Amino acid sequence: MKNILIVDQDPIVLQAFVGLLKSHGGFLNVLSAKSGKAALEIISQEEIHIVITGLYMSEIDGFELVTLLARKYPDLRVIIMTNNASPMLRAKIKQIPTAVHFDQALDISLGSVIYFV
Repeated sequence: MKNILIVDQDPIVLQAFVGLLKSHGGFLNVLSAKSGKAALEIISQEEIHIVITGLYMSEIDGFELVTLLARKYPDLRVIIMTNNASPMLRAKIKQIPTAVHFDQALDISLGSVIYFV
């Protein structure tokens, strides 16, 4: 079973993604965190295979979270979701080998997420 951690400070987005992933089969264990700090705590206690995060959060923003995860957990895969990311941001994300970027998060299909697993 794969453990997926969804990180977003917006409770509606968080519930939507958790519900979507939980409704598509029993091979995913979906956890959630409302902040980057909470995500780091969960990752230190659980074996997480994939993190799905947005960029804009309080305490630790998504890009900082992804950078920390790449250094501390080099085998952990991360999906970063944005809307209309700048070319500079896209270039920064491409420099992180464990991260994949999806624009327009609301249009992402579950197939893309599962393919990444």
